[in-house]
Amino acid sequence: QFHDIELAIELDKLVQEISGRARDIIDEGDEVLHHRFQLVYPIGRRGNPDGKELRWHIMESVLHSVKTHAKELHAEHPSAITITTKDRHQYPVIRFLASTGQESAYHWLCKRIVADV
Repeated sequence: QFHDIELAIELDKLVQEISGRARDIIDEGDEVLHHRFQLVYPIGRRGNPDGKELRWHIMESVLHSVKTHAKELHAEHPSAITITTKDRHQYPVIRFLASTGQESAYHWLCKRIVADV
């Protein structure tokens, strides 16, 4: 039982650290966050999400940037990623395959997304 208390203390420290630094990015948030798909185990104080409607604009911006720069990366380094789209209404599936010289394709894309947002 003493071990359980130590574990609970460590878990609480981890939750506090993550809560202070992390932000969720969720695609299809309305669907994914609908109550019929959730098992909710709240931790901590109740609060409103950061950013309100701004978070939707930020997410749209990030997703647009990923899509745009992924196409650029694929044009420059076709062996670095694959981009698959089933139809024009679906967001593409992007898979990272290889490094592009000194810089990995993932880091190349991340730098451009950060610069956009």
